[in-house]
Amino acid sequence: MVNGIFKKYNLKVIRQHGEDTYSIDKNCLVTGTLSEDKMKIIKYYNEQFMVYILKVVKE
Repeated sequence: MVNGIFKKYNLKVIRQHGEDTYSIDKNCLVTGTLSEDKMKIIKYYNEQFMVYILKVVKE
């Protein structure tokens, strides 16, 4: 879905990073917030929150 939006606006993903901030149990319910030492932005990690570095692609 996200890549479709990027393509629509002529954007190319240069890098992506992900981060978890909530603990989630086996039933997919949020049980709390992770401690700060466990909240790390990781390159090419596809999880709870995503950060994209984009580039405009000229047609």
